[in-house]
This record gives sequence, structure tokens and C-alpha cells, in this order.
Amino acid sequence: MLNDYQNVCKDSSTSPPINPIFPNTSHFVEEVELNFQIEHNTTSKSKKENFTTERVFRTAHCIAKNQRPFSDHPKLIDLQIYNGLNMDESYKIIHQQRKLRVIVDESTTLSKKTMLVICLRTTIGEELITFFLDMVELSAISAEEIKNAIITNLFYYGMTDDFLKKNLIAFVSDGASTMLGKKAGVSTKLQSMYPNLIVWHCLNHRLELAVYGTLKEINGTNNFQSFIENLYALYHNSPKNMNELKECASSLE
Repeated sequence: MLNDYQNVCKDSSTSPPINPIFPNTSHFVEEVELNFQIEHNTTSKSKKENFTTERVFRTAHCIAKNQRPFSDHPKLIDLQIYNGLNMDESYKIIHQQRKLRVIVDESTTLSKKTMLVICLRTTIGEELITFFLDMVELSAISAEEIKNAIITNLFYYGMTDDFLKKNLIAFVSDGASTMLGKKAGVSTKLQSMYPNLIVWHCLNHRLELAVYGTLKEINGTNNFQSFIENLYALYHNSPKNMNELKECASSLE
């Protein structure tokens, strides 16, 4: 019996060891390749989700900085989707050499910080889309500061100087002298960098100025505006009056 045991041990020592987990090398290689593929797909998916999440948070940041109600957030997300925005939009603009227009506007928060909202307008096929790109805090309200903020932001999203020289075709803003001043405005500084740039005074701001100028000359509308402002102040500045107004509104529902 002892001899039989020794023979078994001898046979076992001459046989190659069998890995209980990976019975052969090819199986081990297949497992490694499969795990690598799963990890690669997971990483790619994670990057895509993180980039999308980043855009959602930028939208939320824009709402907070502009003192807007958070109920606007889902609507703005839907609007961006309807306008054709997705996480690859800035990269598509670059790789497909699309022509683009930069639209900017200033906004001031309750904490008296000046923000610059930057939007882009481009085309997908025959469809024209406009989407929010970013919002930048300005340290100073000067043409040089605003110009630098715009260029730095475009560079941040991968648009090089050569790309902008070929594809940046228009700049749109309000009619403030800081923006459209012929000697030292933002538009003039951008045109010195990109000579083919078309400068356009936003039609919405033109319309606002036209309406404002007209209303100043009509006394009846001034009186009505004063009445509405006083009515707003009456309830806005008094919690007691506001609660009474809510009670009256509830009784009419």
C-alpha cells in the first residue's frame, strides 16, 4: 500500500500542474481580453455620461447665477435637446469645419458680479441651431477683458486660432459702446484678429431700444408703467399684503 502511494506521488510530480481557475493558457487570454473590453466599454460610457452631466450642471449654474427659478431647468434642458445639442456638438463643429456665429450678452447677479453668456449658432445640414456654450465671470467690464474671455472660452472647447480664422463668420451682441464701439469695442478687437468677421447688432436689442424710445414719448404708457410698478412694490415689499393677495387669489379658484 505504501508503494502504491509513492507511485501516485511520483506520477503527480511529473504531470504539469492544473490551474483550477484557468485550465489552459488560451482560456486565460480570452478572459483577460474580455475583461479589458468590458472595462474599456465601461470607461467610454462613463466618460460620455460625465460629459452630459457636466452640461446639465452648467445649465443649473447659469440658472442660479441669473437668479432664475429652478423650475426653468427641465425646460432649458429640453430646449437644448430640441435645438440639436448633444455632448459632441463642439467637437462636431470642429471636425466638420462648420461655420459659426458667436452670440454674447452680459448679465449682472444680485451679488453685483458681471457674467458673460456665450452662445453659438451653426448649422446641421440645412437646419440652423443655436445653443448655450458657457457662462464666464468677468473681472472687469472692458472691451479687452470681454474679448479675452470669448477667445479663451472658444480655445477651451478646442477651437484653435486657425479654425476660427476659417470658420468664425459673425459676432452678435447688444449695441453698447463696449461691444460695438468702432475704435476700441469688442467687435473691433475681434475683427483685427479675424478680418472676415461680420459684426451684427442684435435685432432683439434694437427692438427693445425702439420700443423704449417710443414709450418715453407717450405719457399715457408712462403713467401706466408707474401704476404697475407701484402696485408691484405694494405687495412685494409687504409679507402681510402678499398673504392677503394669496388668500384672495385662492378664493377665486
